[in-house]
Amino acid sequence: MLSTGNIEKKYSTLGLVGCTVNNKISVENEGAGGCLGGPTATFLSNEELYLKAEKELLALANQKGGNGVIYANFQYRICVEQVADAVGGVMKAFGSKSASATTAQQVIQLWCYGTAVKIAD
Repeated sequence: MLSTGNIEKKYSTLGLVGCTVNNKISVENEGAGGCLGGPTATFLSNEELYLKAEKELLALANQKGGNGVIYANFQYRICVEQVADAVGGVMKAFGSKSASATTAQQVIQLWCYGTAVKIAD
């Protein structure tokens, strides 16, 4: 159980849990159109991102012997990440002045934390 506030059940607190997750998923690409294979980024929806964060917080609480997280807090930021660009790298190797071996990707990050609890049965 995860709650952004208190719960109306008896519980004992186990301590703070926290994690950072982002919406990027790397998938191995077999190559297309004669290009070399390599990781290709796909992205989670906002709902999938928060579900990923919830799952991670609950897993951390479980590692402490808990079965819930209360007062969960989620803060986000949008950042830009530099990633390799195979096509730009090849063009640059062949003398292109305007090509770049990297490209920018927008990534959403969530900082998540809360109090791990053991809820009484």
